[in-house]
Amino acid sequence: GGGGGGGGSDMEHRGQGRASTSKGGGSGSGGTASGEAEEPANNVSFWERNRAGRRRLLAEDRGSGGGILRKLMRRECIGCKPSASANAIRTMCVDVFPSKSCVASKLPDLHVRGFTPDGRHLVCFSLNLRRLLVHRYQREGKKGPEHGAKATFDQFFRPVFDLEVCGEGEQLCKSFSACVHGGRFLLVASSAKCSPARGGDRSPAYERVAIHVVDLEHGVKTDEVVFEKDFVWLTQNQGISIHENVLSVLSVRNQEIRLFHASAIGRLVKLRTIGDFVNEDDEDVLASMGAGDLTSQPGPFSAIQQRLLGHLVTRAVTPRGWDQELIKEFLFKYRELRRLEMVRAQLLGGDHLLIRFEAKDRGGYDFAGAASGSRYHAVFCLETNSFCCVVKGDEEIARLYRHAADFFRAEQGDDLWHRMASTYMNDAWLRDTLERQRGRYQKIYGSEAELLKQVCSVLPLTPHAFSSSPYLDSRLYQFDERYISSSQGPRPVPEGAVKFLARGEGGVTRFRIDPGDDEDEQETHDYVLYAFHPSYPLVVSSICDSASHLPKCVKFFYR
Repeated sequence: GGGGGGGGSDMEHRGQGRASTSKGGGSGSGGTASGEAEEPANNVSFWERNRAGRRRLLAEDRGSGGGILRKLMRRECIGCKPSASANAIRTMCVDVFPSKSCVASKLPDLHVRGFTPDGRHLVCFSLNLRRLLVHRYQREGKKGPEHGAKATFDQFFRPVFDLEVCGEGEQLCKSFSACVHGGRFLLVASSAKCSPARGGDRSPAYERVAIHVVDLEHGVKTDEVVFEKDFVWLTQNQGISIHENVLSVLSVRNQEIRLFHASAIGRLVKLRTIGDFVNEDDEDVLASMGAGDLTSQPGPFSAIQQRLLGHLVTRAVTPRGWDQELIKEFLFKYRELRRLEMVRAQLLGGDHLLIRFEAKDRGGYDFAGAASGSRYHAVFCLETNSFCCVVKGDEEIARLYRHAADFFRAEQGDDLWHRMASTYMNDAWLRDTLERQRGRYQKIYGSEAELLKQVCSVLPLTPHAFSSSPYLDSRLYQFDERYISSSQGPRPVPEGAVKFLARGEGGVTRFRIDPGDDEDEQETHDYVLYAFHPSYPLVVSSICDSASHLPKCVKFFYR
């Protein structure tokens, strides 16, 4: 009865409003003129109310967090600061998140690698690791399967092309892929017959290492670069770095950094090689001086090692003379310095390289970066062919990474969506987390040396191996990084679902990701791979067997 009465009074008010309007317009042309005269006054009062409500709208948005409707209203009424539109869109992903999940009824015959940076393609490899399978997300605007139901891989993705990249005897590295020219060309790598290091060998050696360039628009291979009897660390893109369209490949066995340029037609054009020689005419100059064939009889130091030792000596020169302490330190560590060799490298821009040097022991290199006793990080300038700085140990380089993390991820270039991803430099949550970790390690180990080792183990970075998904942004969500991280790679299978808590929303759990299937029991040593779409609320998880590395359970998380 009360509801009907309220509806009746509302209808009465609406009827009175229509009656007053008809009375005002019943005076012929005079009514029309008066209506036109009152319209600007109504507009002014609306904008005055709008301006008066802006401050209140901001206060309510900050205080309660609001929702997607309030954020859309705020965007329409107030707008964004210059170059902040991508960040405003990313914050809306707190309210638009994966809310459903389903398990693949039939396991697809492929290895899921991940999405391209533009999100248009899903890169996969065949089970025999010889063919490249490219798919495209096809659920846009369509209703997906019900929550908890079974689904097929074809319900979410449609095949674009299937390309055989390498021949028999070779295998593609399923944890390596990178894009150039805005996602038009895809780089994949293959290797064949790895032989272990013997005697005085610097590292293991592959019979053949090849980098392939694939045109994603036409589905054809445009070029390949082959390295014979060489070792390039392909796992998780560790041995290859990209800045814009320049590619650097570090040969651990030959101690060379090879620079290539990816042309607009998909060709890899060799620019230069840094290793035994630094300048392009070094070999000709030494040959003119009667040095003989330097390739068959190499000297005690390569050119890059000479530049490194020269920088350590010349920094002891001061306006007042030689710094005796630095000279003593150089002579004391000379035996260690002469054994330093390049392990990893990263392009910090078009003219600088960050190189990690390690002293090789009898056990070989520590590629994982767990040991830090004889580790040096150096910045090499490609224009002057000299070192800008050399850092010993972990403390100094960790401090630089903490305060200038955006410069270490310079490969993410001119795309605003990638540049808005959180780092230690632009995110207070990450800095606060790091401070809490420092206090925790201080209590457990008595120092923060273990934490510094973990931070420095990822340097030099591989920016093209990071996901820019807003659901992995620590500014927006809080989650357990032991099981899920923005860096692509295998992760341990969690015992339960991983919760994603919204930042600044009072710890509200927005969604959960549980890659396992309740019907199948997972073994302890299995691992899981995640593929987060860079912009859509879509996640693909694949649990793989630790022995055969074949997928055992594929799951989709969507909205």
